[in-house]
Amino acid sequence: MVSPLILVAVAAIMVGIIVVLIRGYMGVQNLLQARLILFGVAMMVAMFVGAGVYVAYPSGLSLAYVVGANMLVMVVGLVYILSGLDSLEGKKMNRKAYNQYFTALVLLNEASMGFVFVEAQSGAHWLYTSSIKILPASIVSSSINTYWFFIPIFLEMASAIYFSRGITKDVYYGFLGAALFSPSSFSNYYWSLATLLVLVGLTVYFTNRCLKSRGCGEGIYYLLAVAVAAAISFAVGYWLLYAIMSLLAINWFFTSLLSKSGARTG
Repeated sequence: MVSPLILVAVAAIMVGIIVVLIRGYMGVQNLLQARLILFGVAMMVAMFVGAGVYVAYPSGLSLAYVVGANMLVMVVGLVYILSGLDSLEGKKMNRKAYNQYFTALVLLNEASMGFVFVEAQSGAHWLYTSSIKILPASIVSSSINTYWFFIPIFLEMASAIYFSRGITKDVYYGFLGAALFSPSSFSNYYWSLATLLVLVGLTVYFTNRCLKSRGCGEGIYYLLAVAVAAAISFAVGYWLLYAIMSLLAINWFFTSLLSKSGARTG
């Protein structure tokens, strides 16, 4: 088991780096800048994936494989970027596609960190205690349904809203509250019940606001889906559905917000 203080310190550093990358991505003007930022996030993902493998199978051999794999990712990424360096700097990016790439990497980074930190803190060896038939579900559920995922993603969502001042809608704050008060952040019945009620209250409040303003977009349907998924998951005592719906909703949050930011800065 790893000391929680060490995990908190590492998480804080990683969140700080992602926040800087979010700010940088919002200001990209060409394909080279976009790829460099995606490369930075991809390296963090590779690091956490490697750490997850090492925590599950701690040995000198697995450490060597992990270091080698990370070096390979770095080399491949740099070759990919540098091979077209002359043409990339003046080339415009397909912002819609790159917004999705960036968001997917950010979510994968936070999920990987959640997985590694749960393994390191509690010794829940999902990689070799789960049946191969349920291993994917175990990985998704254990990676997302933890405060190691929801608190960092809340801070990153808050930073994205801050950097996009003036272009955000009310529903974005609903997602922010849903991340902060996630019913699955802590494995405690009373926490889950209380935060589920908060989530339902947030959903009702922001749905009412958007109906009054007649400005309802698809975001409110994602928020409703998260609340319904949370209620179902709480009732059955298994949070996989909520984890999947949360990923889809947060994906919408970032891609939508980044698209608006790109339209403003482009």
